[in-house]
Amino acid sequence: MPAYKIYISSTYRDLIEDRALLRLKLDQAQYSTICMEKYPPALSMVIKTKCEDDVKNCDIYIGIIGDSYGSLAKDEAGNELAHSYTEYEYDAAVANKKKRLIFFKQLEKEPDDPRLRAFIAKIRASAFLMGFFKELHQLPTEVLASIVAETGDYRKRQFSPDLKYFCNRSEHASAFESNLFQKRKDDKIHFFLLPGHEFNGHRAFIERYKCKLKSLYNNEEPVDISFNVKIDTAPDDTVVRNTIKDFIRQGLKDRFDSDDLDDVSANSLFEFLQRQKKKFLFIVMNVQSSYIKEHYAELYKNTFEKFYAEFSNADNPAYQDKKIIFFLNLKYLDNARNLDVLNRTFVDNQYYADKKLPLLDNIVADDITEWLEFHNIEKTPLVARKLLQKEISTIEDANFDELTSDGIYMDEAEQLLESIINHYNKKIE
Repeated sequence: MPAYKIYISSTYRDLIEDRALLRLKLDQAQYSTICMEKYPPALSMVIKTKCEDDVKNCDIYIGIIGDSYGSLAKDEAGNELAHSYTEYEYDAAVANKKKRLIFFKQLEKEPDDPRLRAFIAKIRASAFLMGFFKELHQLPTEVLASIVAETGDYRKRQFSPDLKYFCNRSEHASAFESNLFQKRKDDKIHFFLLPGHEFNGHRAFIERYKCKLKSLYNNEEPVDISFNVKIDTAPDDTVVRNTIKDFIRQGLKDRFDSDDLDDVSANSLFEFLQRQKKKFLFIVMNVQSSYIKEHYAELYKNTFEKFYAEFSNADNPAYQDKKIIFFLNLKYLDNARNLDVLNRTFVDNQYYADKKLPLLDNIVADDITEWLEFHNIEKTPLVARKLLQKEISTIEDANFDELTSDGIYMDEAEQLLESIINHYNKKIE
């Protein structure tokens, strides 16, 4: 069997030793490495074109990101282009749907070059897991382990149960990631309104990004707390906001068995994360449609708008590497009669225009077959269809006809996806 062709992509001068050692170890492991160091002294083609062609023809693209953006690529006339050779190589890997394994060198501070920061944000906005290394000798070990895991060489591959959170939701993911990693990447506090039926996967969407942030930031588990915000009787929004803060304080106390959070403010929460050595805090506030009575609508509206305004004003530079992410989960019940009140208070409220994610919708059969193919679980459509017919019969309140027509709730689909993952993992054992 021919050796896998591995394309090594990175800036050169700042990572010259890292590249050299990685290439040596991959060659010793009998992989076929492709990199600019192996190019002949003279070429009768544009270097950028050569690099992109090599990426197109490789099996696996290895991207190594350090603290330099690298040299700008040039066109045939010798004019500098908009991006570096490294970024064009990455774009070629994306365009050609190559297996991409990305490794970030851990730096003491954020890069100064805005071009590099933008490039890193683009990479991190993808759905892939990424690795990190600090010392020179660590990189070959991390890369070889990842190649073996990706190709299945030397060991049987198990599918992670977390994959069940990564089915569909591409429109939601794009909006969320654009806000978090691009448009407002420098913000330390983010707010999102997530509307949808109560069974359509609010929790699963948040779990998706707990998994993703964990993979992006050195396997560190984000902190999350969740509670319902139900107004039965309250004289004004100040009382409700203080109740929300009490929920946050109690949630963190229960999570860390700690009483050292006296008040709840942006700075106190960042200080708490600092003491607990955590980077990310998800605060999930659940509001069911049945809670929003006409006479409480204005109170809900004022409560969240003032709560968000209070936290949005904080920007402490001491916590540059931390984020607090608020989710207001708006959960519709079956046959909700107060949709006009809900829409007026939240969904159509201009205040949420830049915070609102798309409505969570049902999962259909095509979503799952695309998920099976994307994650290399099952690529044969006929086999996938038969598998769905078999496994959905084990899910209460769901059937194949619904799946292939209007779809099923994400909570039901999550059970189905987990059943499929277990099915394939048993075959591998």
